[in-house]
Amino acid sequence: AILENPAAHRGKTYPLCGPAELSHVEVAEIASRVLGKQITYQQANVDAFAESLGQTGNALFKEHCRAVAAELQEGVFAGTNTLAAQISGRQCGPPWAGGPSRWCSCCPVLA
Repeated sequence: AILENPAAHRGKTYPLCGPAELSHVEVAEIASRVLGKQITYQQANVDAFAESLGQTGNALFKEHCRAVAAELQEGVFAGTNTLAAQISGRQCGPPWAGGPSRWCSCCPVLA
């Protein structure tokens, strides 16, 4: 695990994708199930998204969002891997994606 041998990881960058690739709709469905509250994914344009976060006048934020949206469409963030498990030394991911019956400490949202 990374904390047992941090020198081996110094200066490295890891693409942490996880064991399953999920759509935004699937993430909303999972969040609904876990939280016991209906969560719906609704695509918004950058200006509406910025406004919803109180960032209407933040040009840098909007530029960042547009860049991320373009990269999403290009598949930059696509893929799966097991690097989180390898780096942490623990099996990662939710049970519905082949992970342990309870999310591990490298998955803090539901740990």
